[in-house]
Amino acid sequence: MRRGEKRQMRHSLRFVFLWTIINSQLTLPIVMAQVNTTAKNRSSDPSDTSLIQDLNRDIEQLTSSGNTWNERYIGWLIASIVISILVASGTVYSQYKTIRVARKLSDTQSALDIVKDRKARETVNGLESSAAAAKRESDEKIAGLKKQAAGLTEASAKLDNANLKLRKDLEDATAESRTKQAELEREQQKTAAAPRESAAEQLALQQFVVKRAFPREPHAVVLTSLAQLPKGKVEIWSKDLDFEALLFAQSIASGLRSIGWTVAEQPTKIKPERFNGEDLPLAGVHLYIKPRPNFKGAIFPVPTGMDVLLPEDFATIPGLNLAEVRLLNFTGAKHVGSDLSLTEGTIRIVICPRGPGE
Repeated sequence: MRRGEKRQMRHSLRFVFLWTIINSQLTLPIVMAQVNTTAKNRSSDPSDTSLIQDLNRDIEQLTSSGNTWNERYIGWLIASIVISILVASGTVYSQYKTIRVARKLSDTQSALDIVKDRKARETVNGLESSAAAAKRESDEKIAGLKKQAAGLTEASAKLDNANLKLRKDLEDATAESRTKQAELEREQQKTAAAPRESAAEQLALQQFVVKRAFPREPHAVVLTSLAQLPKGKVEIWSKDLDFEALLFAQSIASGLRSIGWTVAEQPTKIKPERFNGEDLPLAGVHLYIKPRPNFKGAIFPVPTGMDVLLPEDFATIPGLNLAEVRLLNFTGAKHVGSDLSLTEGTIRIVICPRGPGE
């Protein structure tokens, strides 16, 4: 119980007690005063002696009654005080219980408010977390959709560019095809209108192409005449990396070995840069012998037909013997030169790249 409530209860009890005492002390003296006043008034009259006596008796009775009443009143007063105390105690206890119930109700309400507030905050936090997660997921989906849209846009742009390029290529191809068709028609017209000499030129061209498609060959018909002459020694040079020149050199070597001449198994391969027109000739077949006093080299037209032999005057070329002349005809060489590095009796055959007329 609080200090203020205790003080209020003491004041209430004190007031009830004082009111009861005052009420009992005032009632009896007033009655006695009224009786004494009446007796005095009547005692002054001698004829009223009996009346005075009666009054005295009445006073005694009244006094006795008053004492009895006072005793009863005191009992009532005590009962009243006890009842007042009980009522006041009940009131105070009722107020105390009311206050405690109100306080418990207030505490309960406060606790309920706290719980509600906590639950509300938890709910709000949960909603905020859910909203943030939903927003993040939505942002990620939006970003993914934007990325896909950008990819589709880029792919669409590439497809458009590819279509434009394809259309342009198709147009160019169509235009080129029309141009080629027009050129073909013009050529067909020229071919149809060409004179008969054109057919002969085309035949000659075909023969030249067929001839150039195969490697050169030595004049095998000369071997019969060359085999009847003294045998000699030959070294053959061929341009490296020139397959046609190599095949031609191997054919010459095989033919000469077949009639007993001394020839190496494989031609000597010479670097291509030496065939520059100064160190070695650019094209054709060339023979080299050791220098002689009566021979300084010669260039002359040698027949190229396989069934054509040299004229007899070729055997009288100063400085050359008949075997060397026949070797010129066998290889188709049109030039004879000299080289100090050669030994006596050795002939060098240099196979250069094929010339225009070969």
